[in-house]
Amino acid sequence: MVNIQPGEARNLKFGSQVEDGDDGFFVSSGWFGIIQLDGTGANEYRDDFIYGCSNVISVGDNLDMQDGNLSGPTEQAFNTRIMGHTSCTYENHEANCPRIVTIPVVTVLESKEVKTVGFASFFIQDVSGNGNKSIISATYLDRNIVPGTVIDGTGGDFGVYVVKLTN
Repeated sequence: MVNIQPGEARNLKFGSQVEDGDDGFFVSSGWFGIIQLDGTGANEYRDDFIYGCSNVISVGDNLDMQDGNLSGPTEQAFNTRIMGHTSCTYENHEANCPRIVTIPVVTVLESKEVKTVGFASFFIQDVSGNGNKSIISATYLDRNIVPGTVIDGTGGDFGVYVVKLTN
């Protein structure tokens, strides 16, 4: 399990220069940290990055890794998503700032599959690098409340919470 502290910088997508164990990632041949959320391919990945995932992902779900660095779609998605929100910072941002993303925390099962063990929120700082050296730099947010549905509470606690109203 990756140990991470609030305010700690991490690469959410990494380039080919990363070695096994850097940032807590296992580097698989052709895998740069991208997970198939709504489907396969560069266009689906770009749309998921811009608009978010439309599928329900739960703790315990197995997800497929997306092969390829996809640096072009990464840069396109970042520029589209962040347009108009350049003044937000990790320390000072709106609750619905598009730089905030909630992503699955995963462990690698096999060469092309990961298991969802929880969810964590990050503030996207930058997309940098070209070609196979393209990375997404982000800062970990603790205690982030997101819209959604509580299915069960068996996942790891990575600081993402959903408000549940009861009578």
